[in-house]
Amino acid sequence: MLIGHATGGTVGATIGRIMARRIQLVIPVGLEKSVPVDLAAAALRVNLADDERNYVPCLWPVSGHIFTEIEAIKTLTGAEVMPIGAGGIAGAEGSVRLLITGTREQLDEAEKIITGLRGEPPFIS
Repeated sequence: MLIGHATGGTVGATIGRIMARRIQLVIPVGLEKSVPVDLAAAALRVNLADDERNYVPCLWPVSGHIFTEIEAIKTLTGAEVMPIGAGGIAGAEGSVRLLITGTREQLDEAEKIITGLRGEPPFIS
């Protein structure tokens, strides 16, 4: 997690309760946020950065159950899912391309779910 607030943000406010109650932390995250480096090593470097102007947030590697689009489709349909591409232009920036395989029923259900999500308005708090 990137932490910009002195109290640790949302994770900082909840991690103690999660650990004390032995609750499994589920981390819902999109594949577009994948970072292909050792996060513990990156955190050591980032967290030592000269942050005099407060531009560099801290990096806090948090352990938990990662739940991406892959796990969502597998859980909801039983289909097998494999990422096969990412990124693009003309509105496809941040996108991911998934190969979904399974029975006709599983594929129909996956298509119904994905089609139902297209055009979902952005989350703005």
